[in-house]
Amino acid sequence: MRVLELSHATKRYGAFVAVEDVSFTVEKGQILS
Repeated sequence: MRVLELSHATKRYGAFVAVEDVSFTVEKGQILS
């Protein structure tokens, strides 16, 4: 069971692209750090 899903996210600071097209899912019971 997915508890979190992020698809095709991009983060920009003005003209600077810090993160482009990142995707991930977190399943129930997973531990992230």
